[in-house]
Amino acid sequence: MVHVSNDLQSDGTSGTTPPRRPLEDLITRLDAGYGRLPPALAPPERDRTLAALRLATAALRDLAALDEQVPRPLQVAVLGPTQAGKSTVVNLLLGQSMAAASPLAGFTVHPAGFGIALRNSQLDWLRPLFPDWTRHDRAALSRDQLDAYALDTLAATAGLPDDTVLWDTPDFDSLKAHDYQRGVLDVAAFADVVVLVLSKEKYADLSVWTFLELMRPLRRPLLICLNKMTPDAEQAIVQSLRTRLRERTLDADVIDIVTLPYRTDIDSLSAALPERTHLCAVLGRALATVDRQQRAPGVHDLVQTHWEHWTAPVVTELAAAGAWHDAIDNAIAHALQFYQSEFLDHPQRFDTFRRAILELLHLLELPGLAGSLTRIRQVLTWPARQLFGSRHLRKLTGQTPSANDDQPAEERILNDVLEHLLTTLARDVLRQSEPQLPAAVFWQALGRRLTERQPILLQRFTAAVQQHHQDFQPEIEAAAHQLYETLQHKPALLNTLRAARVTTDAAAVALAVKTGGLGVNDLLFAPAMVALTSMLTEGAIGSYMGRVASQLKHRQYDAVSSRVFAAEVQPALQSLTTELDAVGLFGVSEREYQAAQKALENWTA
Repeated sequence: MVHVSNDLQSDGTSGTTPPRRPLEDLITRLDAGYGRLPPALAPPERDRTLAALRLATAALRDLAALDEQVPRPLQVAVLGPTQAGKSTVVNLLLGQSMAAASPLAGFTVHPAGFGIALRNSQLDWLRPLFPDWTRHDRAALSRDQLDAYALDTLAATAGLPDDTVLWDTPDFDSLKAHDYQRGVLDVAAFADVVVLVLSKEKYADLSVWTFLELMRPLRRPLLICLNKMTPDAEQAIVQSLRTRLRERTLDADVIDIVTLPYRTDIDSLSAALPERTHLCAVLGRALATVDRQQRAPGVHDLVQTHWEHWTAPVVTELAAAGAWHDAIDNAIAHALQFYQSEFLDHPQRFDTFRRAILELLHLLELPGLAGSLTRIRQVLTWPARQLFGSRHLRKLTGQTPSANDDQPAEERILNDVLEHLLTTLARDVLRQSEPQLPAAVFWQALGRRLTERQPILLQRFTAAVQQHHQDFQPEIEAAAHQLYETLQHKPALLNTLRAARVTTDAAAVALAVKTGGLGVNDLLFAPAMVALTSMLTEGAIGSYMGRVASQLKHRQYDAVSSRVFAAEVQPALQSLTTELDAVGLFGVSEREYQAAQKALENWTA
């Protein structure tokens, strides 16, 4: 009884088929990736790898098509090396000359099907088996368009069951076979029975045994047809063939071997030959054993057999991407250490607490006097600021003007740190780019991308630093209010500080007039500000002031770490690996690889 149900299970038993889509997607990506490899980068076994990938791609597509429950005729794939007589065997099975035979190698380059008494005239089952291919009449098939096939429908044929399709296929061993290999493998993947046509000249060829080894995991019913046999050689060749099958752990005693005599008139006599009757009978028995519900385990075995080899370059790339991410993390850790030592812990550069004191001074304005002081400060310093701006004053005193005269110290240090970070990473990438090292193609592509993107990255990082500086201002103001609330509980100290504010204002105005204008940095580190800060930290609430300064440092470190490095620097640098487009790279992400790996593991459950 023939079992051609399309109710396919993941392991041939009852249950729900697990999602194979991530696995299918990755194998398709691998197929394309290996196909793009130039000769210099391609491994020696690239052609075999591609053949296995293409067979697996087609076999997985076949399973997906069977899941759709579209009725499909029985499929017989007639395969073999060049000049073995595949077309002759097809004609013999059909009982009429339909497939074009030629003594020329590589004459057939398209799959050509012959449907016998097909029940489904719409041929809906064909589309998923040949995606993106074009169906033509056999006479219209062109050697310039290899992604095409033909299918003729015939009346019932004696000796073969109705609703059966015989496929004549190109060879798999000629010099040009790689160009039309996909058609051969697609037909082999959806075949219910494979008829392998060999000749006494070809049965021992390496290409034949390589193909048998490739097909073995699928466990499709196999019939071997030894063509062009002479009486004196037939027994010896059959015995040698079975011995070779046993040596390769194939089912030598189960596989049927049918011999056909060497005859020049075999095509014209095909319908009357007794060999045809025998061949049709053997094929009919093989077709009667077809059970598509048991197809999935073979496809799984095919994928599992080659999985580690297929994904080896992907694993290498992912390891390189992981090393890049580690390098980023290390560079960021060193950058934060430098930021901590050269700004937060640096007594001259750390100005955040002084900014909080400056905000505190605005809160300490004497009632009724604050407005007057502000107006006096503006009137006295405006002409000097216009005439003796700090850049102009630097020129007058022989100093080199700087674009960052009044840039906050934190911004200057962070920008220097980030520029150094990129330089360090570029140097690390260059060390990994030596051609003899693993994943050299990845590192070379990354180095080019990093060089291209560096100006944009620096611009983005600088903008992130500036935004952080603005976003942190509320923290400084909150610290000032926290200090002011504490001082309100100490009226005597508050009055002293308000008096000190007058002194500070006077000193600031005098300094502004004398030097031609105060920048923020000048004011923060002016003697009056330093004196006031010292008075606060060394006075009655010194320990409390120290805690506020320490908290500000911690919050500022956390803000830089999260807003600049974690939110901007790290993802921007990590994303470079997703932008690589170089020959020899597969571009598979860790998420895609793990999803495919999980799909394969779940398939075996």
